[in-house]
Parts: sequence; structure tokens; C-alpha cells
Amino acid sequence: NKSSFVDINMGKMFQDNWGLEFGISLIPDKKQSSVVIGSSTALPGNALTPGFNHTTHSEIQKRALYVGLIRLYPITSKFKLFSLIGFSHAWMRQSYTPSRLYNVNLTPSEQAAATRTFKSHGKNIHLKFGAKYDLTDSVGIKTTITWDNTARFKSKCIQSPNLPDSIRHKNATRIGIGLYFQY
Repeated sequence: NKSSFVDINMGKMFQDNWGLEFGISLIPDKKQSSVVIGSSTALPGNALTPGFNHTTHSEIQKRALYVGLIRLYPITSKFKLFSLIGFSHAWMRQSYTPSRLYNVNLTPSEQAAATRTFKSHGKNIHLKFGAKYDLTDSVGIKTTITWDNTARFKSKCIQSPNLPDSIRHKNATRIGIGLYFQY
């Protein structure tokens, strides 16, 4: 369940080892296909007859804005560990488009009519841990592990909001490496 992501952040240290960081996390569209045989629910919101071959294509988008308190732990003058605790507001969208239901390929118009999109948004806890190394006085390399408790979100179907079905999201964990610039 891997996907690429982009984190853009900026911050200000208000003491030697304490600061504030603002940022945005962008997880671009992640596309995947699945074939379900013998399941009663291959497509959320639609009960399907067991024993048939159902193929769906899904797209997942996640976006989050966050703010957090950052703490540096200097190991040497150039190498520091850090931790951040904060809050984020996340937006999630997941679409399912069937291409084959009941062993029958669907036409494009049938696929569009059967597509289900689930959306949710809300505030959650945002944690980040990592290490940074100063290459120069203004440029360095940073590695991070980021976690958001998005598992508490339930997405409802926007085509049929009264459906009892919803999607439970997993907690979002990201591991990254990148450059940072300081002035």
C-alpha cells in the first residue's frame, strides 16, 4: 500500500531548540485495481451477488494542513534529532469505478453510473519524528517519519449519503527524505 507524497513546510524557531512548524501534505491520486470473486460487497455501497467476478478501479486522494510544536535534540553541531506534535485538518476522497460486474464488462456510461465516491474531512493528531544534518549553514538533509490518526474518519458516499455503508480509513504513516533550507 505504498504511494508517493509531498510535504511542504516552513517554521520558525523561537528558542534554540523549540519552534513552530506549518505545512501541507499532499498524497497524489493513488490508483489501484482489484478483482473480487465470491464476495457479497466488492463495491462499497452496493451489495453484489456472491460467486461472480467483479473488477473495480479505485482512486485515493489525501490532503492535510498541519501546525505543530517542534523540539530539536542536538547530537552534534550539524546533526540533530527532532520531534513534532501538532494538529492537522485532513481531506480524503476515495472513488470506486466498476469495470466488470456479474462477469459482464460494463460500458463507459454504465461505469460512470456505478461509480461511488466517498469523502471525509476533519481534525486529527499529527506526529513527526526525524533527523536532520546541516550540509552548509543554509542547506541540509532531513529524514522523517510522520503519523496522522486518520483511522477515526469514516467517509460517506456522496452519491447516496443515506447509505449505511462507509469506508474506514487507516492511520496515515509516511517515511520521507528531503532537503531543507534555513535562513
